[in-house]
Amino acid sequence: MESFTLKSPSVGAVVKKIMAIRPDLTANAMIEIIRESLEAQGALAGDFATSELVNEAKALELARNRPH
Repeated sequence: MESFTLKSPSVGAVVKKIMAIRPDLTANAMIEIIRESLEAQGALAGDFATSELVNEAKALELARNRPH
């Protein structure tokens, strides 16, 4: 059996970091930041993407630069 390697931090971990940077953001703003930072991995299979990973660096940059 092949070992499983995490390639992306958990969404919860990224949200905690976003909250530390910008505690004033609403839940909807955080969700939008996470969605904007997703990167598709692999090829599409019909109407479904094989997987998406959170780009933590991009999410944190988006949080830092989001207007108040």
